[in-house]
Amino acid sequence: MSEVPEHLLERSRLARERMTGVAGDAPAAASTAAVAAAPAAAAAPAAAATPVPITIAEPDPLSPMAEAAIARSVIPFWVVPVLVFLPIWGLLYVGTLERAAQEDPVLSAGSEVYASCQGCHGANGQGGAGQVLNGGSVVQTFPSFEAQMWWIANGSPAPGTPFGNPDREGGQRESYAYNGAAMPAQALDPVALIEVTYYERIEHGEQDPGELAWVVEWVESGEVPDSFEIPAVEADAVDYLHTFTSAYNEADGGGEQAAE
Repeated sequence: MSEVPEHLLERSRLARERMTGVAGDAPAAASTAAVAAAPAAAAAPAAAATPVPITIAEPDPLSPMAEAAIARSVIPFWVVPVLVFLPIWGLLYVGTLERAAQEDPVLSAGSEVYASCQGCHGANGQGGAGQVLNGGSVVQTFPSFEAQMWWIANGSPAPGTPFGNPDREGGQRESYAYNGAAMPAQALDPVALIEVTYYERIEHGEQDPGELAWVVEWVESGEVPDSFEIPAVEADAVDYLHTFTSAYNEADGGGEQAAE
């Protein structure tokens, strides 16, 4: 390749200067400056992208109560066996309740019969329009089972008439009237009469159920008569009913109260 004469290069440079108004070495310098500025410009965003460190404040110290709660065990060790055996205990307890109801069906049945009596004698035997039964009062008034059966079946005697045990604490009871009438006779079948008498003596009279085990035996024997013909006089009624109860209640005096 042949060399370009120097005078032609000089002519070309002068012509370029006339056209651009820039000295011949300026474009080269400008290009060099632009190339040098490019890395600097590229470095600027990189500098701007540097993450700013975040300062995290220290948490407030815990109170002594909170520290003690955290340090304490969630469930004490002694609770674990209690929780394990609690369901078993519950089943055993419910089982005892169910057995009690099953073992004394006469008491349960007597409670249902008494529901029609509590309007006068009170749900707890506390009395009202009718005589007080609770606190052992009904057993003190009627020492024998048969005497109480007479009273329920025939009702109270005329108002002002003494009845029941004359030797009881506080003296013999006297019949009194509510709205001018004494307690009416209760039209109960023999089994219901026995059941409610049994219930009142245990629940309100506080008599030991063991002393009346013979009543349960009598009812469950199926030998209770279909009807009673209970005399109106208490002493006669006690003797009459004793003819039925004596086979089961040999320990009861039966006619002793009548003899007195």
